[in-house]
Amino acid sequence: MARFELVELSQKTNDLLSRAKELFAEKKIPFSIEKNDESSVTLTFIGQYNAGKSTILKMLTGRDDIETGAGIKTMETHYYDWNGITVVDTPGIHTGTREDHDKITYEAISRSDMLVFVITNELFDDYIGMHFRKLAIDKGKGREMILIVNKMRNTTNRNSTEDQNVILDGLREPLSPLTPKQLYVTFTDAGYYLESLQEGNPAKKQRKEQISGYQQFINNLNAFISSHKTAGKLTTPLYILDEKCNSVLLEYGPKSEDADIDALESNLIGQRHELITSRKRLQDTIKDVFLNESTKIRRLGVEAAECLCNGCKEDEVVEILEKKVQEANLIFESAQQNAIDETSKRLLEIGREIKETEALEITKELEMRLEGKFEGLPENVKRIINKLIPGMKEVGQKITQNAYKTGIQGGLKLSNFTGSKVHELVLKVGKFLKIKFKPWTAVKTARGIAIGGRILSILGVGLSIFMEIKNEQDEDRIQEELKRNRQLIKQQFNEAANQLMEFGEVFIEKNISIPIGETIDDLYQNIKDIRSNRIANSSFCKSVERIQQECQSLIKSIQEN
Repeated sequence: MARFELVELSQKTNDLLSRAKELFAEKKIPFSIEKNDESSVTLTFIGQYNAGKSTILKMLTGRDDIETGAGIKTMETHYYDWNGITVVDTPGIHTGTREDHDKITYEAISRSDMLVFVITNELFDDYIGMHFRKLAIDKGKGREMILIVNKMRNTTNRNSTEDQNVILDGLREPLSPLTPKQLYVTFTDAGYYLESLQEGNPAKKQRKEQISGYQQFINNLNAFISSHKTAGKLTTPLYILDEKCNSVLLEYGPKSEDADIDALESNLIGQRHELITSRKRLQDTIKDVFLNESTKIRRLGVEAAECLCNGCKEDEVVEILEKKVQEANLIFESAQQNAIDETSKRLLEIGREIKETEALEITKELEMRLEGKFEGLPENVKRIINKLIPGMKEVGQKITQNAYKTGIQGGLKLSNFTGSKVHELVLKVGKFLKIKFKPWTAVKTARGIAIGGRILSILGVGLSIFMEIKNEQDEDRIQEELKRNRQLIKQQFNEAANQLMEFGEVFIEKNISIPIGETIDDLYQNIKDIRSNRIANSSFCKSVERIQQECQSLIKSIQEN
């Protein structure tokens, strides 16, 4: 049976949080995490009324409290908690009789991480097609959307490959410039799946499940979640748990015989916490850079489309469009440079913060004491210092403050745990761009506009004759062509904006998430090494450490998903 990986990750997260809460309760340690928009992944089901949204939602979740059946059953937005994930069932849009449905649905969309847009095998009518294009193309929500074609039992061969290919051909034009692949187009018959659950005949049960498209539905959901990193929100409560484990181990764990070792552990925990916080803040900052610049490109598309009107001259239109394309090119370049500048700036700030911590008198005193007593330190602590300061182990019995400074330039500095790596990150940012961003999307925009012009000429409604309306029929045709080409222009600019957002995701992953994550992992390993002897005889602390290790492993699984 197909598995929805997001649910599995959410279940593991909730299970871990519950076990941690029970463990902390043994020592009457309070621990709770309030669920909010920052930590809850939201899937919203939208589309035309009576297309089977509620039935698909029931197929996915298995919930019996979701009402299904003929007619407009969902009259308001319903929110369901499903293993820690919020799924939303919305009223049908563009029913022609309930305009308030559209408003309710758009409000739910604005708070969603993933949209499941549902139509039937009869595809788009004028109303639903207009709504889809407004949402997916004009508002740029296509990259957050899966398109479901439901009720496939009504096709000639009941959801056969041939039926699907016919529908795909019919979808290409209304979806353009998006493609069926980009929208993870999925063919289902959710009603058949629910019937298969009640079917006693094994052969019929298998046939109904096959026609239902359930397996393809789950596979496409998993592919979307992985591609868009939608599960990332689940890490928010896990990072809170991770910090709680650190504080519990410091407060309730047995103290070492050396207070300086305890102080070293506390220092490393503080550095790690600051790096985690800084990484999240930097990720959000860079995401906003690309989001803001992509919004500017969408706005250019709207402005460019407005130049097509009755009486417009072809040379004037071409001039305006070329100007807008040039502006888009500049936005691509500025987005890239702004991201590099902001990342470098914040990494330098992190480096300065580490240096400032190092400059504190209490830190200097700790460093001096650790240097002076190196040979007497536990082997696990010496191993950590040896990893950071090559040559320390050669000093051996002769170590003194002066001898150490002579033999090893710079002495023991706690900033060596992170400072050198931060410096490396700063250097890497300026040299990154292995996938050097070229504004090919802007060129493609220009090509799309040119194609639009040729279509007009072929139809005998060239831009240069918009003022030569001979009769009402000509005017209707011109208006239709104007509308179609305005849409084409906006679509191309929106596609360019989407590409810029995708580049931003890669930039964040390569320059922020991975390199800073490696440094955070190194610090965690050093912290674990320092603790190894101290908590060996405490069953409670060993349990807390196991919870923390599971937490770290789950965070990685979510980030890699």
